[in-house]
Amino acid sequence: MTTSIASAPTDFDVSRAILRKATGDKPVRTEKIQPLEKSLAEHLLGETTSLQVADIGGQPFGFVTRELLLFDAAQGSREQTQWLVTFCMICNAGALFSSVVEGKTYHFTPGGIYNAMAILRDMETGSYWDVIGGLCLHGPAKGKQLQRMGTLRHMLARDALIAYPSLQLCSLALTEKEREESEEEDQFRQAARPEWSDRLANTLTYEDTRLPRLDMGLGVWTARSARYYPFMTINSRDDFALDTLDGRNLLVYIDRESRIPDAIFTSATSASWYGDILRLNNGLRVQHGTVFDAQGDIVKVERPLQLFQRWYGFSIMFRGCEIFGRS
Repeated sequence: MTTSIASAPTDFDVSRAILRKATGDKPVRTEKIQPLEKSLAEHLLGETTSLQVADIGGQPFGFVTRELLLFDAAQGSREQTQWLVTFCMICNAGALFSSVVEGKTYHFTPGGIYNAMAILRDMETGSYWDVIGGLCLHGPAKGKQLQRMGTLRHMLARDALIAYPSLQLCSLALTEKEREESEEEDQFRQAARPEWSDRLANTLTYEDTRLPRLDMGLGVWTARSARYYPFMTINSRDDFALDTLDGRNLLVYIDRESRIPDAIFTSATSASWYGDILRLNNGLRVQHGTVFDAQGDIVKVERPLQLFQRWYGFSIMFRGCEIFGRS
């Protein structure tokens, strides 16, 4: 699926940005690709390792979240498809884009911080890009847009293997020092209320105060709608909510084991938990972030575009968005 979405405003306050200049950086490419099943068997990662999962050209790929944190992105190619995976440890979200802009492949390195989110710098023009919306914010390429190829799913490795048995794990070659740094950044990412410096807070150009800045939730959007589902609101409703989005039934739930939220379109009109299994009244069940039919076969479902993200980030992307549970 490809789509063009709204992103942060094109006005750029350079006085608020923390810009990283060219320092001989090289674009971050994956160093090793092998089946996730093999990686788990070789103990290259644990069953509860956090992954970012993406469908690239019909093939599921997984990226170790903590490896992405150091570089804010990874890029590569698959059968002539040039892809770019981004991730921001501050807002806890990332995206999947094509790295081709107007017929030319761009190569990206960490670019700094703006609106308390990571930005990328391309090596071709020296311009700075929003990692979540894919818009070029500053520099010669300002106003150009990366083409979105899909969304990333936060998943634990064990669940990703169930949902995507053929998943290929993309690994980055990190030094021991880099691994230590990535673990520290992962602790910051997962903290309920990570401490912000005044310098980081000063990069914000807009803030929606309807919810606490660092609230976590699932932001969902279509071409017509954008809605934020606070984690605690869904949790208080027995870890799921049946809603409607653009006239379609939408199930938003929190997996009982991983505690990761997900949203899927469904024909179901009611649901109930049986242990860690969410049974729907259309005969399907949800477990391990995967939908199964009565025979236990995996069912392919449609998911709206979504971000498991902190409130400030989603509300910057979609100003005035709806908040589930509020009029």
